[in-house]
Amino acid sequence: MSAVEWVLTKCKLIFSARGILALVPKAAQQYDTIVQLAGTKMPYVVCSFGDSGLCYLVGPCYVYGIVHCPSIEHDIEVSRCGGVICLV
Repeated sequence: MSAVEWVLTKCKLIFSARGILALVPKAAQQYDTIVQLAGTKMPYVVCSFGDSGLCYLVGPCYVYGIVHCPSIEHDIEVSRCGGVICLV
């Protein structure tokens, strides 16, 4: 399977609530959050368990303009504040 086939079968293209283009796992749902975890260079999609404060990792994603940034400080719009997913 080529990389293009893999992406087309495992991912979907979305716009965040802030209008940022992202490629996320197919399991991502509306109102999941895009975050960049401390010590990582790639953003991830996480889903919360109601009001418990707990969440689970849906998977890594590609967010236009922030992948492989050296610091979370450079990714203020998506990672520090979170980016709620609005599927299109």
